[in-house]
Amino acid sequence: MKPLLLLFVNLGLLPLLSGCVFPHGELVAPQASGRVLDSGTLQPVAHARVTRRIDSLDRTSATLTDDRGAFQFRKDSDLRWIPFVCYAANSIDYQIKAEGYRPFTINLHGGGSFYRGTLAHALGDLLVVRDAQ
Repeated sequence: MKPLLLLFVNLGLLPLLSGCVFPHGELVAPQASGRVLDSGTLQPVAHARVTRRIDSLDRTSATLTDDRGAFQFRKDSDLRWIPFVCYAANSIDYQIKAEGYRPFTINLHGGGSFYRGTLAHALGDLLVVRDAQ
């Protein structure tokens, strides 16, 4: 039995038998929260659409602000096969659209193959400017 095991190890077939064929990693985007406020009055903007786009996960999610202008995204992760280990942070775009306001986009970074999602994106108060009509 030992010669057969040695053969598998020498031929590199042991990973195949264990189910680990390709390197893989978990790409994680952190939880995020913030508030959308009118830049002139500093009043909350309710029902603004906040969209989070994570290119490396090929994922887009959206939420609406509540009556206090607050929004929140949960941590998002994806276990996938990767041809190489990616230590770099992922680009994460947050776009805000509200009726009567100019669209606003902010770009942050987070994630990477070994990131555990422990550092949240605390966006704070995001000021949107009214559309000049």
